[in-house]
Amino acid sequence: MAISSIDVRAAHDKLTTGKTVLVDVRAPGEYGSGHAAGAVNVPLGKLERRIGEIPADRPVLVICQSGRRSEIAVATLRSLGRKNVVNVLGGTAAWRQASLPIERTPRSPVMEKIAALFRAKGR
Repeated sequence: MAISSIDVRAAHDKLTTGKTVLVDVRAPGEYGSGHAAGAVNVPLGKLERRIGEIPADRPVLVICQSGRRSEIAVATLRSLGRKNVVNVLGGTAAWRQASLPIERTPRSPVMEKIAALFRAKGR
């Protein structure tokens, strides 16, 4: 079965209804640095274990950075029995380029200190 896809503007419009869920399958650090407003983070590698967090009774849009991981996630969700799952074309990169709302997840104080240490060492 072919992967269903939607462009970022149409995805944003669907989210405004309040009936659609947006799942960001990037790693937590990527998600925290900026994600489509309203997206929930379920990393691709944890999708099967966290399937219960993704509603089966509502449309689900899946996003990543560029669209590749979200395609894999859509296929995985379908293999787990989810029917109404759609890939967001171009991912968060396209979302940003379209100037759609982005949210950031603040890091914990401990993570801020670790990040500062890495910046200081030039990593």
